[in-house]
Amino acid sequence: MSASAKAEKLGIMPQIFAGHFDRDLIFPYPKMSADEAETVEMLLDSFAGFAKRKLDPVKMDQAHETPPEVLKGLFELGLMGLAIPEQYGGAGLSMTAYCKVMEAVGRHDASLAVTVGGHQSIGMKAILLAGNEEQKEKYLPQCADGRRIAAYALTEPEAGSDAGSVKTRAVYNPKTKSFTLNGSKLWITNGAIAGLLTVFAKEEINGKDAMTAFIVEGEAPGLTRGKPELKMGIRASNTTELNFENVEVPEANVLGERGKGFKVALEVLDYGRLSLGAGCAGGIKELMQLAIGHAKQRRQFGAPISDLEMIRGKIAQMAVAAWVCDSMVYLATSLVDRDVTDFSIESACCKAYCSERLWDAANNAMQIVGGIGYMTEYPYERLMRDSRINMIFEGTNEIQRLYITLAGMKRPGDVLKAIQKRGGVGALVGYGTHTMKKHLSANHLEGAHPSLAWHVERIEEGTKAFAIAVDKLLVAHGKKVVSMGFLQERVANAAIQLYGMIATLSRLDTLVKAKGPEACAYEADLTKAFFAKAWRTVRDELALLERNGDARTIRVAERAIEHEGFKVLN
Repeated sequence: MSASAKAEKLGIMPQIFAGHFDRDLIFPYPKMSADEAETVEMLLDSFAGFAKRKLDPVKMDQAHETPPEVLKGLFELGLMGLAIPEQYGGAGLSMTAYCKVMEAVGRHDASLAVTVGGHQSIGMKAILLAGNEEQKEKYLPQCADGRRIAAYALTEPEAGSDAGSVKTRAVYNPKTKSFTLNGSKLWITNGAIAGLLTVFAKEEINGKDAMTAFIVEGEAPGLTRGKPELKMGIRASNTTELNFENVEVPEANVLGERGKGFKVALEVLDYGRLSLGAGCAGGIKELMQLAIGHAKQRRQFGAPISDLEMIRGKIAQMAVAAWVCDSMVYLATSLVDRDVTDFSIESACCKAYCSERLWDAANNAMQIVGGIGYMTEYPYERLMRDSRINMIFEGTNEIQRLYITLAGMKRPGDVLKAIQKRGGVGALVGYGTHTMKKHLSANHLEGAHPSLAWHVERIEEGTKAFAIAVDKLLVAHGKKVVSMGFLQERVANAAIQLYGMIATLSRLDTLVKAKGPEACAYEADLTKAFFAKAWRTVRDELALLERNGDARTIRVAERAIEHEGFKVLN
């Protein structure tokens, strides 16, 4: 497939923003090949045995460290080279298979999942995506066999979610054909133990600053590392500051094109967010199992508390969350495996939704077990601490929502811009009329099992209303949408729910067609429970785009900011 053809292969959600369905990407729900599924099963069995013998999450949490022998064992199991092609010494797993393993690792210990993900999901990912053959042959085998642990160095004291604000500088010397790096990076996962770093720095190209990606070896002179950070959660994962003082990097270690590092950085994070979502799904399942085990044994009022409806309600919430997160993540990973090049919106949806549902699950589990959940001798408080970071790192969930909206609106916005250039204000009105008619006319999601007609109708009506709302926002606000955070959040919330509805319908449809409606009654209940809330959320969020209390909210915030806290008249 040519590069241009790849560039045109959109995911599911960019088309939803335009009111269209790509049925081939939605039906049937994807699954791994039998051979790869068998490989994954063997890996999971090996890891489970290793975890039972060698992993002590409590001790690791208390020590703020993952023991070297644990890391060594992960390499020996092959878990640190899952995403590396076989020709470079790795397992060559698909994205779906890789995330299945990451889900299991996340279920055992979140700190370990962060360490493994920091190495594979993002640390060396830029070499896989943008590296040349010489770079791959040199470094990937070392990342697979344990000679080097990788880290991803983007965040800085003044550049977090705003990656474009990077201050680290690279200066090219044509005589030595090398770059000199100066600057610092903050909160780098695996920072103190990494032997290979993907580093992003600004350089001047044709009189303008542009970001370039570099491979920096851990032993490079001038590279120093700060003390391990003491964190609220994921304590056993290594997090440090990195400082670059006249670090020389050969030109051969430029990743991709000079000045194109920002694109590399974003592409890497798209992959990282999928594995993060898988880890969150694993965490929900672990919390659910622990909480149910306690609820069945704990007796109050002469019966186990698992008989109480309010407890059952919390368990049901966790079950639905696990089903939806699973469905969303593995539909998104299948896009990668099917060579879809633009899966960034789906990735952002997974990161935001799954991390928030994990936090809900930690809260529900804590409430189900009561007082013991607050005690350090039980796992609940550690799991709650570990879960909180997922809504912050790899781009905060606020940034995910901003991205979902602006990336999704890009193509409809481009169409609008082209029409405006041709016809001025009259064309603007015509555009609105045209799109309203287009979306109100049929664009159906065909191919689902007849028993799922209600689900299909909810998706169709939600997608039409969503696409109309996107068009109306573009007509009403144009470029101003970039600064309208409340509207961005509502559009993104609706998009996330629509993606969840599509993913769960796809999965249920494939099961029903294979096993029959009666055999899938539980999965149908999980899906219906999600749909019952999701389609109302879509409707409500879209209604608030036009009638809301945003101005009042701004006034309240401005007053609080002015007084630096809460102050009212007595």
